[in-house]
Parts: sequence; C-alpha cells; structure tokens
Amino acid sequence: MRLTSRVVALAIVGLLAPVVGAQETAKHGVQADQRIPEDTYLYFSMPSVNVMKARWGQAHGAKMYEDPAFDGIKEEIMNAFGEQFEEMKTEMSENLGMTPMELLQIPSGQVSLAVSALDDELGFIMFVDFGDSRRAVDGLMKKAAEGMAQDGIEMTTEDFSGTEISVFALPGMDNNPFARALHYCIRDTELVISTSMPLMKNALSNWDGSDSETFVANEKWSYVKERCGSGNKHASINWFVDPIGMFNAVANTGAVPQAAFGQAMLPSFGLDKLDGMGGTVDMAVGKFDAISKMVYLCKDPSGVLKVFTLKETDMTPPSWVPSAVAMYSGMNWDVAGAYTAVEGLVDSWSGEGGLAQQIDQMANDGPGIHIKDDIIDQLTGKIQMIGAAGEASEAPAGAAGGAAALLSSNMAIALGCKDEGAMKALLTKLTETGGFPGEVREFRDTTLIEIPNPGGQTMGLGVTRGNLMISTDITLIEQLIRGSDDPLTGSDAYKRVAAEFPSQAMGLSFADPKSSYKSMYESFRDGDPGEMFPGMGEVLENIDFKKLPPFEAVAKYLLPTGSFTVSDDRGAFSQSFTLKP
Repeated sequence: MRLTSRVVALAIVGLLAPVVGAQETAKHGVQADQRIPEDTYLYFSMPSVNVMKARWGQAHGAKMYEDPAFDGIKEEIMNAFGEQFEEMKTEMSENLGMTPMELLQIPSGQVSLAVSALDDELGFIMFVDFGDSRRAVDGLMKKAAEGMAQDGIEMTTEDFSGTEISVFALPGMDNNPFARALHYCIRDTELVISTSMPLMKNALSNWDGSDSETFVANEKWSYVKERCGSGNKHASINWFVDPIGMFNAVANTGAVPQAAFGQAMLPSFGLDKLDGMGGTVDMAVGKFDAISKMVYLCKDPSGVLKVFTLKETDMTPPSWVPSAVAMYSGMNWDVAGAYTAVEGLVDSWSGEGGLAQQIDQMANDGPGIHIKDDIIDQLTGKIQMIGAAGEASEAPAGAAGGAAALLSSNMAIALGCKDEGAMKALLTKLTETGGFPGEVREFRDTTLIEIPNPGGQTMGLGVTRGNLMISTDITLIEQLIRGSDDPLTGSDAYKRVAAEFPSQAMGLSFADPKSSYKSMYESFRDGDPGEMFPGMGEVLENIDFKKLPPFEAVAKYLLPTGSFTVSDDRGAFSQSFTLKP
C-alpha cells in the first residue's frame, strides 16, 4: 500500500500523543527553550511525556477509566468500533511498520514545538525525545522519506558538525514565510524537525543549552514561567504565544507584502501593547487534582484592548444565588473605559464627536433609546452568570441538531444597574415598541417580560436585585427573585473552592459538574442518543448505552472546579483548578 504524505503527517502527529498508564519516569534533560532563539513567538512543550503520564495517572479523573463499573460500556465501545480499529491498525502497520499503540509509545522525554525567527527567517522547529525507541524512529523516518519520494519530493542530506540533516525541498513554497523546506535529524535520543535550516543548525550548535541568548532568556517567557510556577520544577505542559510579535516577524520577512500595511496600523488600534500570553498546566500537584495558570501580558492597554479591561472588586456571589446552581461566574468590566476606547477609535476615523453624533441620531429612531445615556451609563460593569442544569429533551423541529437540546441548561445573565428605575423605564420603552414579541406580567412586585423561545422554553427579562436579568428560561429569574435559605456561599463545595479565591478579583467562577452533567448522562443511559443527535444514529446505534453504570458511579469523579482572574504587574493573571477529593 502506498505511503502518502497524509499518512506521514499522521505519524508525526502521533508522536505528540501521550499514552495513559506509563510507569517509567524520565529525567528532564535540556529543554527546547534552552536551544531555540530568543525571538520565539509560539512555544508549546511537554518537558517529559513519561512524567506527564505518571502525573495524569495520579489525577482523580484518570481513575475513572480503571473503575470496573465502566467495564460494560468499554466492552460495548470496543465491540462497536473494533473492526474499524483493526482496519486502522492494519493500514498503519503496512504503511509505517508499527501499530498505533507502538507509535504512541515512542515519545518518552520532551515533546516541544516552536515558531522562532533567526537571520530574518521565520520557521517551525520540533523536538521529540524518543528514549530507547531509536530503531522505531529510524524505521518511521525511512518510511517517511519513501512516502515523500512517491509524492515527488526528493531527499538530500547535509552534514553539520557530525550530525546528518535530511532535507526535503517543498515544491511551490518559495514565498511561504514559514515553510520552504522540511529538515530533520537525530541527535542523541531526540528527533528534531524544522522548516528552517538556520533554526536547525542553531539548535544543534547549542545542544547543551549553554548559550545565554536563547528563548529561556526572553523576558516575557521568563516572567510567564516565574508567575505560573505550578509547584513542580517542570509543569506537565508549558505554553506561550506572542501574536503581535509573530505578525511583525512575518511582515519583516517581506514574503507577505500586505502585512506591512497591517504592521503600520497596529498602534492605531492599540494592538502593539499586547506583549503575548502564556502559562502552564499540571496535574496531581499538592492539593490540586489539576491546575492551570495563565498570564496576559498587556501592561498599559489602549484602543481595542482597552475595551476588554476588567477591574478588581469583591466578586463573592450574592446571597440570592442558591446552592442548587450548577455554575456561577462573575466579572467586573470597566464599562466607562470600554466606551471611551470605542469612542476614541471611531472618532479617529470620523472626527471628534463622531460616535456621539451617530448615537444621538440613532436615539431619534425606533423606541428612542440612547445607547450611551440609557444603557452604558446605567451599567455598573458587574456581570454575573448563573447556570442551572435543564432537562434533556429531543431536538425541536427545524433545529440544526439535538445536541443543543440534550445539553440544554437554564442560564441567567445579571447586569449590574446603577439605577433600577432607569433600567425599568428602558424595558418599558422596549415593550411599548410596535411588534415587540414579548408579553409583560408581574411576579412578586417585579415586572417580567416573557419572550417565546423556539426551543420550547420562555426567555425572560426583568430588573430585580439591582440587576437587569436576562435568562434562557424565565423560571430561573423567578427562582432568583424568591431567593434561597440555602445560598451558594453556604455550600460545602463552594466554600472549599472559594478558600482558594482572593478577596478582590476581576472575575471568578465556580462549577459543580455533578448537577450540570446528570441529565445529559441519564439521557444517554435511558434514552435514544441517535434521536438526540440526528445524523449520528448509525454510529450510536451500535452502542448499548444502558450498559453505562448508574450516575452515582460517575458522580464521585466529577469534582467542583474554580477559577479567578486578578490584576498583575504585567497585565492580568488567571488560575483555574480542580481540588483533590
């Protein structure tokens, strides 16, 4: 069977995939950020695949796969897809000389990839530490060369300091800023693949990581690593992206002439202030089952970036949010700053006062609502989202699919108001507009607006508890109006997660997956998933989902999660986590 470029690509991608359950723990050697240039704009690294596998095996979620309660459904899935899996194994064995599992077992140490610039050339480079699998990698790359040759891409070689570099010139890619050729070499126990010969030679020259002018010295990346340390010397996953730096690097290559115009426009929109973002992901660290951290690097946002600025405040859920909710999140948006930023952008094109004039003109039409006076100026900036799991149902007629119904949940958005009376007057203007689709009724001294929803529920709007509330199901607003003797802040699950929250935050969230996933799970177990997912019946009908264990078997693996965002010396810092049981 002919080895095509598609199969070669599949094989290379396969090198990135970890396999759960490995027992070996490899030491961390020289990392890619110690070898690649300081001018790196995209970086993703698993410092050790084997260490990551070991940590994943310690995480609570991994234990669910090993639970005997799921043996029945696992057997169903294997029976349903066993034939296709065997065909894939046969095809890969014929083309690559190894099974999928053998391919996935190759990585053991670091798997890292980056987009870097060197000598005015931008390129991709990847490192895969294969440990004791040299013979398998040699065979795989031989197959890759044969496949390239069959596609008309011949291989040449070049010796560099005792290391043979194989080169595949890619036809028709002369003006591509990223990939004109594909290069690979093997040194020690690592496979290196790159689209840039300068990047390849630079990495080989600095194989021991002793050069001080590498990405590890990049002050942005250094700050990300320092700020996002997970408790382990090496997190399971590290990442960084500098989109503006990459855009400028592409423009500087001259390969994309239009990029020069965009480069000149960046300051006009304030995008030159974005220095990038990066973070870490780790598992089984101290009290955390899983934890991820991220830094958003933008010290002095302006223009478009200013529109998304948040401010710190007390984000504790109010007492009227009941403990029964599946999810709560809140953020404090700098509404006034956002409006000023938009006004500055618009006025820079239309002249001073341009946006204000347009808004004044719009207020003379329709219901006579002034966007600035009636909406923007009435919002405090505090935005809260409350989610309560809904009942699963079949897809409504005309729906794109049943997934939306199956995963349906009641969601309410509460927008903080400075003046309830002014916001109520705004809603009155809307309801008195001709052709308004909603109906008005009273509930406990609160005026509610009902709007039919094609999904069968009735959407709702109302001003209550200092907020303009908008909900996918008006019954959720009614529940929030009633309040609760059992608030979310009093629940054990929330209190345990909230112990990790700072006193002041730009935003935070809490979720209890048990309540949000239960109806979906029960629908799979007792219903007909084929009806809920039109078009997938032939796939799902081969699986007897009644073999799923009772939800209680799953619930113990569904742990509450939390996240928060706070201001940072360089922009903003976010942390998301799941606590150990």
